[in-house]
Amino acid sequence: LAVVGFTSSPVNVPRFGNRWVNVNLPSQMLMGSDNNSDLFPVLSRMEGFNWEGECRYIGKDSVSAPFLLKGGTRCDIDRMHVSSGNVASPTVTLTSFLTFPNGDTRRVKMVGERGSISRASMRLESTDEETGETGPIYMVLTEVSPDTILINEVVKETGHIVMTSSLSLVNGGEEIVHVSHEIGVITGSKGGAADGTKSPMVEGHQILRLKKRVSKIEDDVEDSVDDEDDDSNGAGTSGLRP
Repeated sequence: LAVVGFTSSPVNVPRFGNRWVNVNLPSQMLMGSDNNSDLFPVLSRMEGFNWEGECRYIGKDSVSAPFLLKGGTRCDIDRMHVSSGNVASPTVTLTSFLTFPNGDTRRVKMVGERGSISRASMRLESTDEETGETGPIYMVLTEVSPDTILINEVVKETGHIVMTSSLSLVNGGEEIVHVSHEIGVITGSKGGAADGTKSPMVEGHQILRLKKRVSKIEDDVEDSVDDEDDDSNGAGTSGLRP
């Protein structure tokens, strides 16, 4: 990213219990240029490859599940996209899949426009190709240059985060370490607030180490994806829980 000093600028980011909260982030994290690596400092390093590997699942009791899952992700960027307002607005498509021990594979595709580079984050959603309706969960994706992506998955109706993830490029950019935390809520005095408001609770963890491949994810998993499982009913990658 282009460094323009160490002043800070207010932006909105999601957090537990609130839809948005104002914070200040260093301006060098927000500013960019038309250069692809500046506009997408981390996604441009992931773009165009399949990243596949094994997924370990850790329950809320911090005990590892007695099985390994196969998982992966892919990022594609359309830099030629023009928004409805006839403004150049590159789009990002993030495709994720998880194959369960019984052989069933679930796939989720989230799409969003980059929007103004004055914002640190972008919003991605899943859309039903037939109806055009978006799913109940959206994704807030933030790039932290040079090697990390932070993701929050948020329920539209309540504003609560149901999954938070980090993806970090390691081993010279040849591998990704992907860690997700599944978030539930507790209501009332038993673990939550006495007034009945909801408090977050970690329900499980997914840990993936993904290696770079070239072939398209769709070629590998489309035949094994049932219609009822595809896109996990718009539930974001939180719909990929074991």
